[in-house]
Amino acid sequence: AFNFFKGAEARDSLTPKLNYNFAIYFMNHEQLYEKALEYGLRELRIDSVDYENLNLVGQIYLNMDSTLKAIKLFSRSIDLKDDNYFSYFQRGCAFAENKQYELADKDFTKCIELKPSFQDAYNCKKRIEGNVPKYPQ
Repeated sequence: AFNFFKGAEARDSLTPKLNYNFAIYFMNHEQLYEKALEYGLRELRIDSVDYENLNLVGQIYLNMDSTLKAIKLFSRSIDLKDDNYFSYFQRGCAFAENKQYELADKDFTKCIELKPSFQDAYNCKKRIEGNVPKYPQ
């Protein structure tokens, strides 16, 4: 797989979504977040209103501990497609990482509402449970 990417990388002009695929490759297989970010931002310049692009670059920023940038991108993604459970999950993770537990809890709850079978949201919600204040009802 890497040989394919290496050859394509040399080209000056990449087709849309190839940058996206490069970003995923460098993030997931190589843990080269700077390189992944480079390709993710290229893809955003091509299509800045694609919620998947926004989620991808948000995830890269989250991996790089840039939680505020990640939150901003996940929020833009939600503005574009408010029924995408994974955007809420990712933003919830970013809020939790930023110690904004109440906001994280709300996003995990929304994620579960949109996709009740998504176990990761339940796990994360449970993980932050002790940090979310309980209000009398």
